[in-house]
This record gives sequence, C-alpha cells and structure tokens, in this order.
Amino acid sequence: MHNPIKNPEYEAFFKAQSEDGWPPPAHMIDAFRSLLTNPSLPASEVAQQAASLYIQQSDPNPDYTSLWPLLFDAIEKFTEQNDRLLDFVVEFQRLPDHNGAFHQLNGLTEYLVEFVFDYVDHPFYDPQRDQKRQGWVNINAFTAKLHNTGIRPEGRGQLHHASWVMRKTLEKAPWEVFHHADIEECLESLQDGYVEDYEGELDEEYNDKRDHFLEEIDIRTLNGWIPGAAQWILLCGKEIYGMEGSLGREWPTKWTGSEGWSKERWAFWRQRFEWASTVTALDRKTRQLAREMCVPAKESDSKQSRSSCTRCLRRHVPCSRSQAKLADTRKLQARPNLPAESQNGSSRLEEFLSDEKSVELLVQEYLSKIHGRPHCIFHPVTLWIDVRDRRIGKALLLAICAMGAHVSSRPNLRSLQSLLTTEAKRLLQMDLERVCLENVQTCILVANLCVAHANPSSEFLFFRTAITMMQLIRPFADQGNSNAVSHELWIRIWWALFAADNWCSSSLGFPRQMKDWPRPDRMPMDESLFAGMDPDAVLHDPNEPCKSPGLWAHMATLHEIFGPIQELNWLVATNKELQPNRMERDIENLAQRLDDWQRILAEEDQLTEANLVGHSERGTGGIFMGLHLGFHHYATLLLYQYLDPKSALTMRGRQFAARCKHHALSYSTWLARGRRQAGCEAIYPTVGHMAIVSSSVLLHTLLFGEENEISQSHHCLKANFEALLELKEYWPNVNTMIDRLMEFQNNCLLLSHHQQTHRLDRWMVRFLLEYALPLDDKAITPPTASEMEIISTQAQFFSQKGRLPEFGVS
Repeated sequence: MHNPIKNPEYEAFFKAQSEDGWPPPAHMIDAFRSLLTNPSLPASEVAQQAASLYIQQSDPNPDYTSLWPLLFDAIEKFTEQNDRLLDFVVEFQRLPDHNGAFHQLNGLTEYLVEFVFDYVDHPFYDPQRDQKRQGWVNINAFTAKLHNTGIRPEGRGQLHHASWVMRKTLEKAPWEVFHHADIEECLESLQDGYVEDYEGELDEEYNDKRDHFLEEIDIRTLNGWIPGAAQWILLCGKEIYGMEGSLGREWPTKWTGSEGWSKERWAFWRQRFEWASTVTALDRKTRQLAREMCVPAKESDSKQSRSSCTRCLRRHVPCSRSQAKLADTRKLQARPNLPAESQNGSSRLEEFLSDEKSVELLVQEYLSKIHGRPHCIFHPVTLWIDVRDRRIGKALLLAICAMGAHVSSRPNLRSLQSLLTTEAKRLLQMDLERVCLENVQTCILVANLCVAHANPSSEFLFFRTAITMMQLIRPFADQGNSNAVSHELWIRIWWALFAADNWCSSSLGFPRQMKDWPRPDRMPMDESLFAGMDPDAVLHDPNEPCKSPGLWAHMATLHEIFGPIQELNWLVATNKELQPNRMERDIENLAQRLDDWQRILAEEDQLTEANLVGHSERGTGGIFMGLHLGFHHYATLLLYQYLDPKSALTMRGRQFAARCKHHALSYSTWLARGRRQAGCEAIYPTVGHMAIVSSSVLLHTLLFGEENEISQSHHCLKANFEALLELKEYWPNVNTMIDRLMEFQNNCLLLSHHQQTHRLDRWMVRFLLEYALPLDDKAITPPTASEMEIISTQAQFFSQKGRLPEFGVS
C-alpha cells in the first residue's frame, strides 16, 4: 500500500468540485481523490469505484456524463497526472457491466467538441494565462494518447481534433489582416447602448473592447497554440502523415491546396512550424519547440527519441536531454548488442520493456512490498513520474523490476527475475564511472538482489560502491539551490547505506566503513510529509531541524544500537580474557538503550494491534512492521548468550535469558500477524535470517523450557517455518537459511545431553550474524558409547514430551 499523497492543490481542487453549482457525484469525487493521491492503487479499482453507483442501478443505459467535466478539469490542472488519468479512462471503458454500457464512453465526444476544444488564448491581460496554456497542452496530450489506445468513443477517433488544432495554429493568420469585419460589427453595436457619450465613456469602452478582440488574434497567441499542436505531432505524427481523405469542414486559410489530409498539407504544416521558429515576437521556448517540430514524418521516430523528455514537452520548456549524448545515456533505449544474452533472452527483455503495464506492475510490487522496509531510497511520486515519462535509466528500472518480479504473484512476471537481474547488473557495471544519485540507487538494489541469490561478495562490492559514490557526490556539502525532495532523499539513502553497512559487514565478518562518519544534520521526516512533497519544491534551509521525524528516523536510531551489539557479540566469542563484569555492564548499557528507544516512541508508533491497523490504513504498515521486527531481532542478538546455562547463573543473567525468549517470541508473533494484515507483510530477504535466529531461541525453549512454554514455542516455530516457506518462493537464498536452521537443530540434538547448545562461541556468532556464509561443521568431540546411549535416551524423551520441532530433523 502506498502512503497517500497529501497535496493541498488536490484538496483545493476536490473542494471546489464539491462546491460547484453542478457538482459531480460524491462517489466520483472520492474515486478521483484515490486516483490522484494513491499512485500505487490500480486504475481498474478506481474505475470500479467511479462507476459503482451506476453498476448498482438497474438502468441498462446509465448516465455517467457527469464524469467528463471532472475528468477534464483534472487533466487541465494536474500535468503530472496525465498518464494516470488516461489509465483510468481505459479501465473505465473496459468495465463489462450493463452489457458494455461503459464501452462507448457516452457523451465524451459531445463534451470534447462543445467544452474542451474551444480554446482561446489571451497573451496579455489574463492573470491565469500560463496555467490555461499548460491546461491546453495537457488536453491535447491526453486526447492524442486516448486516440493511440485504439478506444473510439461512440465510434470516433480523435484526429478530427488534431486537424482543428493544426489548422487553427498553422493555417490561420489573423494578425496579417488589418480589417476585421466581425470585430467592427461588435464595436459598432456598442453605440446602441449610449444615448450620449458622457466624458468619453464610449471611447474608453470601445478601446478596451478593441484591445480585447485584437489580443485574441495577436501573433503572440502562438505561444499558447504551438505547444498544443506539438503534442499531436509528437504522439500521432506518423499516423497523421499517412492520413488521406476529408478532415472535416474547411474554411479559408493560408493553405491553398486540395482539401483534406495529405502529405502536401503535412509539408505545409512543417513549413509553418519552421516559419514560427523565426518569429521574433514569440517566446524563446515556443520558437525552440517549433524548430523541433520541423522534421519530416519519416524521420519523426528517430528524431523524437533524441528530443525532449515527455515532462518537458508537456510543459513546453527546453530540455537538456535533447542533446544526443545525454539521450544516449539517460533515455530508456534497447541496445542492439547484448553480450551474454541469447537472442530469445534479448527479445524477451525488449518485449517486457515495451509493455508499460507489466513494467508498472513490477514497480508497484516493489514499492508496495519492499521499499521502505530494508531501505527507503525513492520519492514514490517522483519515481512514478520518471517511470511513466521514461526519464529513468534502464539499469535502475530493470533493478526495480527485478525486485518486484521476485515478489510478484504473476508467474509470467516472476519468471523474468533472473533475466532482469542479470541485465541490470551488466548495465550498471558498464556505467560505474558515472557517479550520480541514480547509480547509487541502482547499486543498492543490485546489492539486495545479490543477497537474494546468496552472492555475498557481490553484495558487499555493490554496497561499498554505493557508499563510495555517496562520498564522492558529497550530497550535504553545498545545498544553496538544492531541491527539497533530493535533500530528504539523500538523508534516507545515507541511513539506508548505514544500515546496509552494518548488516553486510557483519555477514562477511568485515569492519564497518561508516561507523564513525558524521551523521546528516537532521533525521528523516515523517513519511506522509515526504510522500506529499512537490517533486520541484525548493530547499529553503538545509540546516533546519526535523520538526516531524518519521518511522525511518526511529529506524536510524535503532541501527545506531545494532552496530555495538554486533561488536560485543564478536568480542565475547573471541576474547577469552574478557571480564564477566565488564561484559555484563556493556550488555546492561545496550539493553537500556534499547529500552529507552522503545519508551520514547510516540504513542501511535508503539507496537500494538490498533497501531498496526492504523499504519496499515495510512500506507506505512510495512515500515512500521519492519521497524519493530528489527527491534526484537536486535534485542534477541544482544541477550542470546544468556541462553547458555553458564551465563545465566545470576539473577540478572536469568532475567536476560527470559527477555531473550520474550523478544524471539514477539518476533515470531508479530511476523505472523503482519502476514495477515494487508500492507504489513515483511517479505524482504533479511526477514528470513531474523526468523532463523528467532527459531533457534524457540528451539532452546522447546528443549529446555518449562512445560507451560512448550505449546507456544511449538506454535511460533511452526509460524516461523511457514513464513520461511513463503519467503523461499520469493528469494532463492532462503533455502540456504533453512539449511542453516536444520544444521543448527542437528547440533542442538547432538549437544543437548549436556546443554551446550547455545554457547556463544565463534561458530554461534557466525550463525547469528554471518547470514550470507555457509556454516562449517561445529567442532564436536565424537561421543563415547555411554554418551550415545544418553543422546538416544534424551531424543526419545524429547519426542515423548512433544519437545521435538514439527518441521522435522534432517
């Protein structure tokens, strides 16, 4: 579940719609609110919501025409939602209810003619000129895309609108005429309202009206018309070039050739674009856009691939990506020579990339099921814009989709995980010298994919590369003109890499790199505030403290405690001369830090059933669950050594042992609870390792605990194993984790006759921390004949008492 976007402009829009003299139905406004504020919600669900009232009615011909004013008001106002609104119309048209009553999109054609394609540009006196011009661009882009979907409302395409726009823009030239009979007639009629001209009032009104009329035919109106016409060339140019026959009612214009569509008329339009690019009176960006339209149709495909990105074209502003060099590196292109890929694999990859729906499904899977848990490295709104506008680099997109493919419920998409992972890694390796945010994000994702495929050396390499790139970029050094979203994103990336440095380093037994680095000046902000930020917002004060820290701020402070816990466990396992008093004092201090961390959490962030449901509904359930699972795991690691009877001889030691069991039980209980709550599932790879550690404590309780603890331990062990089996479906490395648990269980049974199963030696620390490496056989002196008899007896005893795990012994 995606955290809903809190955008004041959206709320103002919906408020104005509901207060209109002829407001749309409330359920339709609610549907559009979901559509605009929750980018991860499938458009098909929103379409069902918008049509719900009509579906419930028995009328076989439902009147849903109130949809169109709401739709086009949203199209005009929200440029960034253009594709999202198109997806909604496509899904609305597909609704099967009422024998296909929604297929024809009744009333849309009439509404477009009467109320949408009636644009008039006011270049001087309209205070909302720029907003209206952008709205006109949005409408033309949307309508052209609607035509490209193949949907034909009431049997008609949309190119008749294209012909009207092209002729109005490129064939009419009213500024070349010096006598306008229609304007003269209107001005002369003014005198009918005056008995006499008091103090020149008639002259004043005459001049005002004249200026108003002349404004509408000034050559500078092309600053509004040309960007709208350009959308048809960009999106439907190839089809328009090939059109023949009537294009509707004609009127006298600068075009003097044959009526109707023709290649000759296309060539004339091209000449007019070229002429517009030379008009001094026009804005620079208009002239540049006109120049980009001066291209023969046969060249349009290749030219367009090198021109501005869709976002800049929509806003009709110059785009640096129109340069071929930048386009080659930033545009999402297929490379003709894919080494180490079979022809079948190459074509399958390009087929996937050309399928926008499949790409967006996997991006959504990643955002809803993984992002925010082990890392938070994207601003979702910005990411969706970049994906839909194809502004995102190919390696990064493939890495995101590879993560999404692992957790996809669709077999055809899940089968792509290996192909997507391999190609993402290959493209990243080719581009490693480009130090930028995008490659940092790609390194983090590829490192996570290496975790999933049990490749610890590559995981370490890509995480360290991301850390090094961040050092080179120095994101917090000079932020005079920084973007607010980028600043917050770098804070989150810093802490994501800090967490990865903890986990990855410990998994291989290497020292941490970021341990003593200076921390960012402030903590990550509240997730809902971050999600609702405008992608173009300017950062005013980079040193301003965080007034509303979020869940990732708590995650950051928790990771600060995790590092010392790891170091202490290694110290205990390897330093035989460590004084027990010092060790217990250090553990006491870390335990107190964990208690303090939990205590200062806001009431709504405490781990309770009500808060779990609340965060689920707000779209932060996954982050909330990941935060608290991490807390219980770290506490379990800290106190694990007290499961060894030799470490639990004191009252404090026995209390620590009990707390260790409590945290292991809590981990299992809440992991199972999260699996039942939508949006709270924890299915990223490291969850499996944490479940293994929890299970090892539960196994101790099962073997040596009190009778009243057996039932709950059995239940939680079973729940952990069910979670592991689910995770195994997503991540290949979980098989190795399950093997580790089986190996641990066998060692426990072998050593249970003298209760040395959980002694914190070097082997045990590797089991707890080095999740990526295989375990060596534990050094055990071969049992004597008498010891074998004891083992056999105890095994029979455990079985009779129900103290053997139900998932079996290898």
